[in-house]
Amino acid sequence: MSETTLASAPTATTTTRRTDIDGLRAVAIGAVLLCHTGLGLFSGGWIGVDVFFVISGFLITGIITRELSQDRFTFRRFYLRRVRRILPAATATVLLCFPFAWWLMLPDFLQNFGQSAVATMLSANNFLLAVTSGYWALESAFKPLLHTWSLGVEEQFYVVFPLLFVGIMRLFRQHRTRVIAALAVLAVGSLVWAQVAIATNPDVAFYLPQYRAWELLIGAMASFAVVSGRRWEQFLPSVGLIAVVVSAIAFSPTITPAPGAWMLVPVLGTAAVLVYGPSDPWAQRLLTLRPMVFIGLISYSAYLVHQPIFAFIRVASLSEPSPWVFVAVLPVVVVVAWLSWRSIEEPFRDKRRVSTRAVFASLIPPFVVILALGLVLHFSQGFPQRVFPSLTSKAEVYVSYNERVRALTIGQPEAPTDPDIVVVGDSFGRDAVNALLEAEPALTGRVGYAEPANIRAAFDPSLLAQLQPAVTPKTLVVLAMHDQSVEVGLAQIAQLNALHPRAIEAFGTKSFGWNLNPYGRVPLAERPASRVEVLPEVEATNDAFAASVPHYIDVIRMLGRDGHSVPVFDGAGNLLSPDRNHLTRYGAVLLGDRLRTAAPQLFTR
Repeated sequence: MSETTLASAPTATTTTRRTDIDGLRAVAIGAVLLCHTGLGLFSGGWIGVDVFFVISGFLITGIITRELSQDRFTFRRFYLRRVRRILPAATATVLLCFPFAWWLMLPDFLQNFGQSAVATMLSANNFLLAVTSGYWALESAFKPLLHTWSLGVEEQFYVVFPLLFVGIMRLFRQHRTRVIAALAVLAVGSLVWAQVAIATNPDVAFYLPQYRAWELLIGAMASFAVVSGRRWEQFLPSVGLIAVVVSAIAFSPTITPAPGAWMLVPVLGTAAVLVYGPSDPWAQRLLTLRPMVFIGLISYSAYLVHQPIFAFIRVASLSEPSPWVFVAVLPVVVVVAWLSWRSIEEPFRDKRRVSTRAVFASLIPPFVVILALGLVLHFSQGFPQRVFPSLTSKAEVYVSYNERVRALTIGQPEAPTDPDIVVVGDSFGRDAVNALLEAEPALTGRVGYAEPANIRAAFDPSLLAQLQPAVTPKTLVVLAMHDQSVEVGLAQIAQLNALHPRAIEAFGTKSFGWNLNPYGRVPLAERPASRVEVLPEVEATNDAFAASVPHYIDVIRMLGRDGHSVPVFDGAGNLLSPDRNHLTRYGAVLLGDRLRTAAPQLFTR
């Protein structure tokens, strides 16, 4: 098909602004915001991001197709347009987060924020998050830049897709059917790949672009759709809009994980609105209402600013805020988003108001500042000196203190070949090793460690084979309990008993409340008296372990006596935990001291 025919055919792409797409953006951002408030009614509101992906694929492909048909497409113009659209508001948002992060965050969280800031500016926060956390983990709620993973996906798409798409268009001489077929093959491949990845590594599947590409590609294919004007087409936008709204209400991350096949419901619904929207009077009236268009116009800024606002509210709170707190803050989000849109987005997108030279002159200095500050926070490990008065080494309070135990893994060169004690567990198990070594330095060289692939399930035979040479009738085995069920814990103990150790001790779980960040601002004189409530679900788990698991060492009662609360600091004012779950060296010293009295069997050879 010739360029002329391609340009003049009645496709869904148009050169005039469609305000109904702004209304669709309003639906998407509304779903995301209501989901992030924690209101149960909108448990699937995260599908709003998938809606944005489809819209992006639709609009970007339409722009490229139109400019190719007019013989005026250039990669330079395309990428400059993306820079103007995305970077100014994103850069301002990241920069404004730094003072709040410094004021409110403990060192561990501050270091992670610095890493996220650098990754965000490099359009790679999705890669960082894929290897460091899950989207639905509690720690994610404290990350002001968590949401920039989706910007990373889009920006990576913008780098690759124009090159690929222009190549496809030239290869098939802009023949519509063949171009759509090529895009469909890529989309199906991406979807199948995503479905497989969800089963094996859902966090990686959630964040990485190859598993999200199919959503953007469906948007790209939608830009080629031919509107025939048949009567039944006018009902499709209403059906599509209903599909999006129902998905936002009914979906959940466990039952309908993204970006798997379930996402076809909101994705195809979005495509139907994009292609046939102008033919549906009901959908047009709804989506072009002035409030809908207004929210759609500021949707990008609203997406940028809402997560930092919500995250810093959580960081500043001792207990989990009610969803209604975040609902009450939504007007603030709208006002801040409008200010960002009016003062940053609009001017930078207008070449008459801000020249290309001025764009880069405005972006490069803050870009360099953010990179520098982020790297400083990373390499300084969040400046722990601000919080720990007795600090002698940064390794006393960070992941490195917990991770050092990996060198003692059975079979590693540094691990003992005939250990007196073998600790089995995840990061809680490494805490147990640290507490033992702090309590009795003479155990150095006598303690081994083994980490199961999944603490929540019965042990894999490979772990038992790894332990077999190291466990003898003189070996004490310590099983560190975390969040496995009582039934799983008892099954694990039975498996370890089959190795015929001297004895098995179950090392209890622990909790330092919902959020420790506010304690970083407690005056030194008040710190020894500070206590925090154990999370109710952890307390219930601990009580169930204590009642059912033989030889159970109740760490929570060892630290806090009453089983309901634990101290936050040691006598010198040093935090016992860096992140509400694990131990600093000061926490390991305190626990080790109490272990010697309460569990002397651990130190009897």
